[in-house]
Amino acid sequence: MVKINFLLKEGDSSYPEVAVESLWASPCDGGAFKIDNIPFFVRGVSCGDIINAELDKTGNLYYKKHVFYSKHSTFRVVFFDEKSIPFTRQKLKVMGCSSELSHNSKLIAIDTPSNVVVQKIVSFLAEGEQNGEWEYEEASVW
Repeated sequence: MVKINFLLKEGDSSYPEVAVESLWASPCDGGAFKIDNIPFFVRGVSCGDIINAELDKTGNLYYKKHVFYSKHSTFRVVFFDEKSIPFTRQKLKVMGCSSELSHNSKLIAIDTPSNVVVQKIVSFLAEGEQNGEWEYEEASVW
């Protein structure tokens, strides 16, 4: 496993400003890399995507371009009450999604595989937002 750095543009995220997000990836044939965790800030990238990266002068890998889109969708949720996070993550798991908890204890990132009906996830997230439980964002939706 290696870390691939993604430069973030100003305004890419409504979360605390960061200039770079690092994602774990597995080396693939031809020098490509398969993303192996869920992004918290970068848009347009999902778990399972295959990308090309290049080394900078300090030996760090930086995203260059996509080779293949996994067609997984990525969502992010900021909770108003972190006590509801475990229940929500379990419900998402039952719906076929995986999730990761951020260092920010109120933020999760959600991976929705291509075999899960995205509209069901969107409806669930929209309902929670309408009920004042959280705010969510669609970071990469297929």
